[in-house]
Amino acid sequence: MIPCKHFLLITSGILCPLVLAAQNLDWKTAASYTKKPVKASLTSRLTSYVKQDTNTSAEQLKFAKALLKELRRYGLSGTQEKNGLVQVKIPSNIKGNVPEVVFIARTDASATAVSPQIHENYKGGEIAIQASPRFALDIYNAPQLTRAYGHDLLTASGQNTLGTSTKAGATIAMEIARFLDEHPSVSHGPITLLFVPGQAGLKTLLDKKPNTPYIYTLEGTQKGELSNQIFNIQRFDINFEGNRQVALGDAINSAFADNLLIASDFHSLLPRANRPETTSGDKGFIYVDTIEHTGDHTHISGEIQAFSEEEMQRLTAEVTRAFTTVKAMHHKAKDFSLSWKEEQKNLASEQADQALLLAEKAMQKEEISSKRIPTRIPNSAALLAAGNWPIVTLFTGHYNDNTQYEYADLDEMEASFRTAMQILTQVSIPEKND
Repeated sequence: MIPCKHFLLITSGILCPLVLAAQNLDWKTAASYTKKPVKASLTSRLTSYVKQDTNTSAEQLKFAKALLKELRRYGLSGTQEKNGLVQVKIPSNIKGNVPEVVFIARTDASATAVSPQIHENYKGGEIAIQASPRFALDIYNAPQLTRAYGHDLLTASGQNTLGTSTKAGATIAMEIARFLDEHPSVSHGPITLLFVPGQAGLKTLLDKKPNTPYIYTLEGTQKGELSNQIFNIQRFDINFEGNRQVALGDAINSAFADNLLIASDFHSLLPRANRPETTSGDKGFIYVDTIEHTGDHTHISGEIQAFSEEEMQRLTAEVTRAFTTVKAMHHKAKDFSLSWKEEQKNLASEQADQALLLAEKAMQKEEISSKRIPTRIPNSAALLAAGNWPIVTLFTGHYNDNTQYEYADLDEMEASFRTAMQILTQVSIPEKND
C-alpha cells in the first residue's frame, strides 16, 4: 500500500486527495440521500412518540429512559439526570479542531392517550379529525394549511392534544443519531444531543453551557423560521392602601378612600394598544396578571415584556405614569408603593449571531427561505438565553400547540432534519464557509 504522504504536494501544503475528498464530500452524496426513507423514519418515530403518555413527571421520566435506550442501539452512550435530562455525545469522525454543534429537544409534552392519524398527500380543503362531535382542520383554524399542499400531516383523533410541540424536536434529534449511525461516510464534527424534560431539566443545564457558539433548540414552528430574540421581562408589584372603614352613608367629605377603585383606575390607565391581544411580532406589551383585595389593601402584580431596552423603558414609563396619576387622583389613600424586578433578560442575543448566520446558510443550501422572527412564547431558548447561552430556535413543523387541532407537517420536519444536517456539514468544512 502506498503511504498517503507520497500523494502530498509538499510545496503547496495540499492534503492527501483521498482525505480531502472525504472531508469535502456533501452529506447527501456521501449518504446517497433520498427524502422518502427519512420522511418515513420521521413519521414512524413521531407516531410512536406521541403514543407514549407524557402528562406527568413520572411518564416524562419513562419516556426519557426509552430515548436513552434507543440511542444505545445506535452505539451511543449517554447520561441521564434524576430529573430525566438526557445528554448524548456523538464524537467527531474527522480530523481537525471542528466546533461542536448542540441540538436541544424538549420531552415534556402534556399529552396522554393519543391516537395519531396520518393524512397523506394533502390536497386542500378540510381534514376530518373526528366525526362526532365533529373536529376538522381548515384554513381558518389552521392557516398554515395553505402552504401544506401535497404534504403528509399527523393529527390526533379529536379527543386530546397531540404533543408535537416538544416531540417533533425529539424526533428530529433522534433521526440525526440514527442517520449518522447508518451512514458513517457522512463527515461531521462533535455533536451533543440534549433531551430536556421541562423547567427542572433546563435549570440543570444552566451551569453546563457548552463552549461553542452553535447551539440550537428544536422547537420552532413554521418552515424556515428561526429566532435568537426572546422577550426581556420586568415584573412590577403595586400596593394601594385605602380606607374603607368609614360608614358608606357618611363617606362624602370624609377620609374614605376606595382601594378597589384606585386599582381599577390604574388598570384602565394602561394603554390598550400595548396589551398582549393587541400586539404581535417584535412589539412588546404590559399585562396585569393579579389583582388581590383584602379589606383596605389591594395588591396588583404584572409584567412588561419587550424585545429592546428602548421599548422596555417606554413601557416602564407607561406603568409609572399610570401609577403616578392614580396617586394624584386619590390623595386620601393611606399608602402607595411600586416596585420592579427583572425576571428575564436576553443576555445572549448578539452572541447567537454565528449560529443564526450558519442556520441561514444551511437553509439556503437546502433551498429553504429563511425568516428571522422574535420568540413571543416561552420556550427552552428563553430560559437558556437568559442564562447567557447563545442559542437559536429552529423550526420543526408543528402547529396549533396544546389544542385538539394540533398537527405536525411531516414534510416540514424532513426539511428541518436537512437543515440540521447541513449545519453539521457547514461547521465541519470550514473552507465552504467563505
